Order: sequence, then C-alpha cells, then structure tokens
Amino acid sequence: MTRIEDATMNLLVAGSPQVLLGEDWLKRMEIPERDTGNGMNAAGVAALSEAINMPVLLEYRQSVGRRTIAIVKNLQLEELQQKVDPARLREMTAQGVLSAQAGELLEYWAGLCISGLLLMPPTRHTFIHWNEAVRIKKKIK
Repeated sequence: MTRIEDATMNLLVAGSPQVLLGEDWLKRMEIPERDTGNGMNAAGVAALSEAINMPVLLEYRQSVGRRTIAIVKNLQLEELQQKVDPARLREMTAQGVLSAQAGELLEYWAGLCISGLLLMPPTRHTFIHWNEAVRIKKKIK
C-alpha cells in the first residue's frame, strides 16, 4: 500500500518523482520489484514478504507519509476538482509502476479528480488492508 500511495501522490497528484526512486530504496529493502504488486498471486506475496527488509520498509513508509503530508498541504482548493493529467497516467506506465494486469486501475484513476485520489491510496486503501498491516506489524516486533 505504501508503493501505491507513493506513485499516486507523487506522480499523479504532484507530478513529482516518487520517494521510491530516491535513497536507493529498492536495494535497501532487498527487493527487485518496482511495480505496485497489483495482480501478484499469493506465492509472489509470500516471496516478497519473506525477502523484504522490514525495518527499511517501515522507513520507506514513513518517508512516503511525510511526502504525502507535504503534497496535501501544498494543494490549492481549485486543484482538488481537476482531473488527473493523462500525461501523468502515461508516466505511471513508463516508469513501470503498474504491471500489465493493472490496466483497469489506470482507467479508474483516469476518471478521478485529485480529491478522489486523496480518498483512495492514502486513506481508503489503507483501511482495506488494515488487518494485513496489523499482522505485519506484529511480525516485525
């Protein structure tokens, strides 16, 4: 869920580079994946979960959260009603953020305005995966 928030808030809302691309996050987390994992099967999730460096994942999560807060604070009221820029959606594909199985997600985001994006990745999406996140947190501790 952090990866989706990073990509949507930075690429789609702010038009800025993703947090993931700075500070060598993939190498530090010890994972090769660059996409959001949409369409990943259970075996893939298990392998990723086994391989990932959990303390570094938490650092990445905190960095994404700080950037998200900064983006939201800088939004102007009139920007909230603007549709997502199609060029920014194309950038999601160009940067390999989404796998081929996630085309429907791009179509969904294309129909949203910026306020709609604020309601999904950084808020509602988190609640959808809350139980999973609690299990991961317990595993870290």
